[in-house]
Amino acid sequence: MFGTNNKTDSNPSLSPNQVLRRRRETVGLVLIPLIVLSAYCAWRSLAAAILVPEASPLLAPFLLFSLAIIFFIVGSVLWSEALFALLGTLALFLPSIAIAPKPWHLLFLFLGSVLSFFATRHVQREVRERIFFSFMRSSLLGLPLFILGLSLAIASQYFVHLHSLPWERLVPNFDFGQGIGAWSLRMAGHLYSPLKSLEDSNRSVDDFFMSLNTRERETAPAPSAPSSLENSTEGRELLANLSASAQSLQLLEFHSKLSELLGRPVKGDEKMSAVLAEILRKKTLSVVSSSITVSSQPVPVIPFVLAGLLFLTVYPAGSFLLIVWVALAAIIFSLLRIFHIVALEKRTVDQEWLV
Repeated sequence: MFGTNNKTDSNPSLSPNQVLRRRRETVGLVLIPLIVLSAYCAWRSLAAAILVPEASPLLAPFLLFSLAIIFFIVGSVLWSEALFALLGTLALFLPSIAIAPKPWHLLFLFLGSVLSFFATRHVQREVRERIFFSFMRSSLLGLPLFILGLSLAIASQYFVHLHSLPWERLVPNFDFGQGIGAWSLRMAGHLYSPLKSLEDSNRSVDDFFMSLNTRERETAPAPSAPSSLENSTEGRELLANLSASAQSLQLLEFHSKLSELLGRPVKGDEKMSAVLAEILRKKTLSVVSSSITVSSQPVPVIPFVLAGLLFLTVYPAGSFLLIVWVALAAIIFSLLRIFHIVALEKRTVDQEWLV
């Protein structure tokens, strides 16, 4: 399928096709260490995202895995020999063993490697059997098995790392400032209108209390005061001071209740959405701890469920993003053609037809 162009090698004993084939094999070999490097960084970044609370949970692993996947896609088209396909597959999956050396993880890595190897052979079969060469079509038809195998391996390593964590770390941190947390807060605001003010993620505890207090004063009937106080300047000042004192006492009581729920002092300048998220997490921990024995040992069911949810997230997302990765790999392949590293030629072949 990959054939000659007008460029020839300096070695006169090689035919033009052999020159191009040697160049293609060289590029295929260069891709293998690139896959090893990017895959190792990707698996290590995934571990850091799980084990280090301050690490980015999505961006770094996504970018590094995308780079390794793009290299693998290019290689799956260039690796016409089974040995190269096997080496490229192992280059992608074996680095995970050094980061998560567990027997059951090795089993999933083997399964993922087998699926990915058959995926590369499927791509090569598409390349050979298609009448008109199409990088995009051959890759998209052959690589869904690869996405399945890689998703299983990622979920397996995720399970290995979660299994080593204490169960308190497995309870997620809630964020009401973005994503599903913000959507949930908006829905709750329709049921309880004071929560609408929390849609502003920067609103502090004291600001939230003041908005509640203002709303209550607007809706509640005003208390009656003696007319002698209302008609005199001193009386109105006294009523204003009493109202301010009562409001300060209510604010202190509000701080006290939040401190009791959080188990730490509340100053009032904290973000109310963050305080609410921390309270929800502590309540979740309390519910979980009431049903299990409190210890530093991990809870096997929770990592298994979370790893299953990750697989059900990564596999559909990877299948959707496959066309993007293939498109980027096609750009690299086009550059290889522009620089005469690979080429296409037309051949006359005999084909049997059923009459």
